[in-house]
Order: sequence, then structure tokens, then C-alpha cells
Amino acid sequence: MQSVAQAWLVLRLSNSALALGTVTTLQFLPMMLAGPLGGVLADRLDRRRALLGTQSAAALLAAALAALAGSGRVTVSEVDVLAFLLGVVNTVDNPVRQAFVTDMVGREDVPNAVALNSTVFNGARVVGPALAGALIGAVGIADCFWINAASFVPVIVGIAAMRPAELRRSAHSAGGGVWPAVAEALRYAASDPDVLLVIGLMAVIGTFGMNFQTLLPLLARFRLHAGAFAFGVLTGCLGLGSLVGALALAGLGRSTRTMVLAGASGFALLETVLGAVDRLDVAGVVLTGIGLCSILYTASSNSLLQMIVPDRLRGRVMSFYTYVFLGTTPIGSMVVGAVAQWAGPGAAFALGGALGLAAVVAALVWTRRRTAHHRAPTGVR
Repeated sequence: MQSVAQAWLVLRLSNSALALGTVTTLQFLPMMLAGPLGGVLADRLDRRRALLGTQSAAALLAAALAALAGSGRVTVSEVDVLAFLLGVVNTVDNPVRQAFVTDMVGREDVPNAVALNSTVFNGARVVGPALAGALIGAVGIADCFWINAASFVPVIVGIAAMRPAELRRSAHSAGGGVWPAVAEALRYAASDPDVLLVIGLMAVIGTFGMNFQTLLPLLARFRLHAGAFAFGVLTGCLGLGSLVGALALAGLGRSTRTMVLAGASGFALLETVLGAVDRLDVAGVVLTGIGLCSILYTASSNSLLQMIVPDRLRGRVMSFYTYVFLGTTPIGSMVVGAVAQWAGPGAAFALGGALGLAAVVAALVWTRRRTAHHRAPTGVR
């Protein structure tokens, strides 16, 4: 709800694609600048206590945005500041939360846990955007932010109620200096082919392909000529596809490199198609497919990393994944925002999809060459 309401608020205040790209950039800028440091903290801090702190801070920021929006005197600059501060919180929260999955369930159940977490998350993405669109039209934007602030309360209570003794690891350590700890994880990531494949592919798709927070409101308003409710429904279609994909993955209970590449291919292809769509119903269908492929890709990538990476490096390696997933968004948001301003949101979606397809092709070629190299007889290159 907050994502939809924040995007619509900025668009209403500025009527500018560039302003929308800027607020998204600021929200993810801290991750771009300091994402790996969050991973070091995830390996050193008690993750349960760290989550209590980050979730409480996020609740306060949501309440502040609600109060400003309700005052009727909110400015784009104030939204920018709060978005940046939320980005600071998420720089720590995201890698801690990713690594905490294994603390709760153990390595053997990670694929199911990630898929079930995605099911809950994407179930909210189906209901939340449509509800936000209805509330914006009926009572105003501020109530979306107030509801988001209130939603943190049961989360905080739930984390506080967990019994630390039953977690797999309640305290973590990445000894030595911060930068040597980051360098150690980088060396590991560069040496493992599957980790390198997942992170490298996400570096491209996460930067240029996953900018729906910036582009979808522009597509709804300027290409499809729709209002806030229709924008919420489109976002809900994206979530519906993700929910279906997450349920399917929860049933499979496994993640493979083939699933990662298949999900990435479908996502990039459908995003390219979305760039040419000019009808609301067709956009909803395509977005549902994009959501399904997106969750197949991201949840498989997440699970594969969780299963591969050693416990002592998990927080830092997952911070690299979060970094290329979210931390590169400032670059991508500014690029696609500028493309949308110049050539329209359809062109921006087509660009993201085309770059994603190119990355998948490069990953397939690299994988095939690596496999052929390992199968070659001794002395044959």
C-alpha cells in the first residue's frame, strides 16, 4: 500500500517522471552506497534483535509520512528525505532478514521457507495495491501510510515473542575489520560459479528490469490513461502472478540453476512485450505473467544462494544479492525515468526487457562454456 501511495503522491505533486525516478533513487541509494556493510552487520549482530530495531524504525518513518501527507502541506522534498531514511533502515534490514530465514528453519527447509515467505509477501501484493487505489480515491493518500505504520506492530510483537534458544544461531560473528570481512565474502562469491551466476544475472535485471515502482504508475497514467484504482489493480495483477508462482515453488521444495534461468528468461521476454501494450486488460494479463516469472526467478535465486553459502558468510553474501537486487535501483530508476520522460514508459519497459534478455543469453553462453570446459579431457582446452 505504501509503495502505491508514495508513487501516486509524488506523481500528483510533481506530474513528473523524473521526480518519480528520483524518489525511487533516493530510497535505494543507501543500499547502493553501503549495502555490503549491512551484510557485515548481519554476520555480527544478533539478527533477531537487529530486526526489532529496523522494523521499529520503519514503522516510525511510515507514521511520519502519514502525518505529513495528512497535513496537506507535504512536498516532494519531504517525501524524498523520508524515502532516503527508509533506505538507510533497509540497508541493514534486508540482509539481516534474508540471513534470518536459515536461523529459523535450518538449511534443509530453506527452499520451502523462501517460497512460503514469497507466498505471504505476494498475497499482500495482490490485496494491498488494489486497496490502496480504492482508499486513495475514497479517503486520501495519508490513510495508506497510517495503515502501513500500524502493520508493523504485529510484526514487532511476533519477532519479540520468538524464543532465541530455538533459533539455529542467535549470535553471529565476522571477525576483523569491516573491509577485510567484505573482501573475504567477495573472494568466495567470485570463486563459486553458481553464486557468481546468480549475482551477475541479478546485477543486470535488478538494475534495469525491476523498476516497476517508477514505471508502472507512468504506464497507468500516461499510456493507459487510467486512475489510481486502475494503477492499484495493475500492481495487484503483478502480485497475483507472483503469488501463483510462489505457491508452485513451495510445492516443489527445490531450486536449481535451470529454474533461475527459466524465470529470468520469461520475466525479460514479457517485460519487453509490456512495452508495446496500450490496453488496460492486456497489461493486466502480461503483468500477471511477469509476476509469475519474477517470483520463479527471484525466489529460486534466493534459495540457491541460501543452500550454497556457508553459515559464516551468509549475511555478507546475501547482502551482495540484495545489493544487486535493490542497491542498483538508483542507477536503473534514473535511467528508465529519463527514458520514460523522453520516449514514454513503453520504451523504458522495452529497454529493461531487452537488457534482461541479453543478460540471460550471456549467462547461458557462459554456463555452456564452463560445462564444456569441465567435461573436456585432460590437455584439451
